[in-house]
Amino acid sequence: MLATIILAITILGLMSLVVVRQFKRTKNGKSSCAGCPSAGTCNRKK
Repeated sequence: MLATIILAITILGLMSLVVVRQFKRTKNGKSSCAGCPSAGTCNRKK
């Protein structure tokens, strides 16, 4: 049970890091899809 909670927190942390990186890239005027592992989902944001 505890291992599952730790795993979930780790995954959420990694996902939020990716979102923050993409947000910073779009602020700089670069494409949000640059270096995005799932390019298909990025196209919906435009």
